Amino acid sequence: MSKQNLILIVAIGMILVIVAVCFVLNKHESEVGVPSRLDNDVILERNVTINVADECQVNGGIWLAEFNECETGYREWCEENGGSFEECGSACRHMPEAEFCTMQCVLFCKFN
Repeated sequence: MSKQNLILIVAIGMILVIVAVCFVLNKHESEVGVPSRLDNDVILERNVTINVADECQVNGGIWLAEFNECETGYREWCEENGGSFEECGSACRHMPEAEFCTMQCVLFCKFN
């Protein structure tokens, strides 16, 4: 067997492996379906999981675990991670018994 034939056989084998891997990955991606959420984790396309509590803090936000909220000014980050951005939330939104509250807007991202 010549060196050229051996190289050709190896090249064809590599192409077949690449095609098989692409087929398997494509099938896996179609099974992932619609993004969903588990506790503080958000499952995004291609089955990449991030922890929104950790990401909130990494991006300079304050995570409020009891309310599933990140006090942050980053609307884009919020919406990309499945949250609902609030531009002007009350500083007392979690203190219904408060008799007085400051008149200021609190930027936050709410996760259901």
